[in-house]
Amino acid sequence: MSNGGKDLLKNIALSAYGWSHLHSLNWGSGGSERWMEARPYVTPTGCQDQRGFHIFDWYLEIAADFLPNDPHCFLLQAGQPGDPSRSQPVDFDTLQYDEYCIAHLLFDETIHDPTAPHRLLDPIPSEVQAGFFWLLSADSDTSESAFSWFKPDGQPNPSARMLRRRISSRSPRNQRSATGTAPLSPGTSAASMRPSSSPLSDGGTSTRTSRSSVAR
Repeated sequence: MSNGGKDLLKNIALSAYGWSHLHSLNWGSGGSERWMEARPYVTPTGCQDQRGFHIFDWYLEIAADFLPNDPHCFLLQAGQPGDPSRSQPVDFDTLQYDEYCIAHLLFDETIHDPTAPHRLLDPIPSEVQAGFFWLLSADSDTSESAFSWFKPDGQPNPSARMLRRRISSRSPRNQRSATGTAPLSPGTSAASMRPSSSPLSDGGTSTRTSRSSVAR
């Protein structure tokens, strides 16, 4: 393999949809090393598979067999029950609480599993660099508007209010980061990033739909 090919493999990054598929956010945690009976299209009773929020465990496990180093991974539509472009009933109270839990995990904090309060949710590995939530903003006449963190008048939904409070409560010493250009408004995207140390701000370009993200 050429040097260019080797450099490409060293810098490759993965992305995965962080859908819950209506399971606990712990579903599939540990990958196939933990759920050894799982097979493509066959999940025995009592076994778990990759069709859950912890899909990154399965992706990173496969990548380790082919790449020279552990790649970064980015989660898309984190916490959604499934593909939001498909017509399906959505319990927005459950969705927003799942987003709340995921944000805490991305901040390397412990939080209990909402489906089993006596258990803690498993941590997100450091290879996962960011979680993108669906959806920061959308025009009110679109089907995506129900998912918007910010309405056209600028009012935040519970997920947005939670994240703002959580970011503002973190001291500069402890805050891992967030990037962008202020302020938050409909039609912008935001990110808080794990490895950097810049203070949280939000930004992006105006579009009919845009994504919100928490990064590490």
